Amino acid sequence: MQEFLPDEWQKWEDLKRQQRDVRERSRTPPGGRRWPETDARHISSIKMRRQAASRAASDAANSAWNDLKRALFDQLMSGDLIAYVTPGSPGDPHRQIPRLLWQELRTVSVQDSLAAGVSVGTIKILIHRAGAGEERPRAAGRPQSQARPIIMDEFRRRREAGEAQDGAHKEAAELIRIQKTTHPELEPPQAQTVARWIREELKRLSARQALDRTNDPE
Repeated sequence: MQEFLPDEWQKWEDLKRQQRDVRERSRTPPGGRRWPETDARHISSIKMRRQAASRAASDAANSAWNDLKRALFDQLMSGDLIAYVTPGSPGDPHRQIPRLLWQELRTVSVQDSLAAGVSVGTIKILIHRAGAGEERPRAAGRPQSQARPIIMDEFRRRREAGEAQDGAHKEAAELIRIQKTTHPELEPPQAQTVARWIREELKRLSARQALDRTNDPE
C-alpha cells in the first residue's frame, strides 16, 4: 500500500502518530496541588478537553484511512493498479480481476490483502502497478509440501470423476492413503492440512467461475 499510495499512506501515518501522542498525554492525571488546579470543575474541564481532543484525533486518523482506501479503489477501477486473485495451488496462474468488478468489491481488508463481494466471496489478492512488467507478484510463505501437487492433482481428478468423498476431512484421509501407496517416498502431510488445501481449492474454483462469468461477453 505504501508503495502505491505514498502520500495518502504518509498522511495516515502522521495522523495515527498524533492520535498516539494525544492518548499518551491523556494518561497524565489532571489537576495539581493548589487551587484552582484542585478544583473539581477545573479537573472536569481538563478531562472534557482531553476527550474532545482524543475524539478529534481518532476521527482524523479514521478519515485518512478511509481516504486511503478510496484512493486504492479509484486506482483499481481506473486500471492504474491491477489486482490478481492469489492462486490456491502451486503452478496455477494469477487471474486478473476485471477493473469493473471493483464496482462490487467494496469490502477490502488492506492489512490482510482480502477483497470480498457477493459473486466471489472473500478472495486473497495481490496488487501491482499497471505497466510494471510481466512478472507477477508472489506471496511469501512456508515452503509447500512436496506431496501437495500430487495430492491436489488426484483431488481434481477424483472431483471431475465424481469420486470425491463428501466432506473435506473424509476426502483428505482418502487422498493421503492414495499418496502413501503411489508415492511412499514422500512424507505425507497431516489430514487437517490436506483438508485446508481442499477448502482453498474449492474457494479458488468458486472465485474462478465468478470471474469467468464476469469476463464472458453478454
